[in-house]
Amino acid sequence: MTTIQTSNEDLLASLEHDGSKSGDIQERCCLCRVHTPWWHGHGAENVALCPTCALTHTKSDLPTKDEWFAKERALTKSFY
Repeated sequence: MTTIQTSNEDLLASLEHDGSKSGDIQERCCLCRVHTPWWHGHGAENVALCPTCALTHTKSDLPTKDEWFAKERALTKSFY
C-alpha cells in the first residue's frame, strides 16, 4: 500500500492508497466528491479523501464514515 505524506499536520499524518489501478471504480472524496483511490483513518473515521482536500482542509472538516455514507445516499438517491 502506498502512503502519501501531507504538509497539513492538523489534518493528517498520511493518506493510504487503496491499491486500485487506473480505470478501476473508486469512491468519491468525502469533501469534494472527486473519484479518488486515497483514504484517511480507520473504523468509523475511514473515509475516501483526495490529496487536494487533505492539503486544504482540517481534520475537523472531515465527516465520520456514517455521515459520509448518509450524504452519498442522499445525493445518489436523486438519480433513481
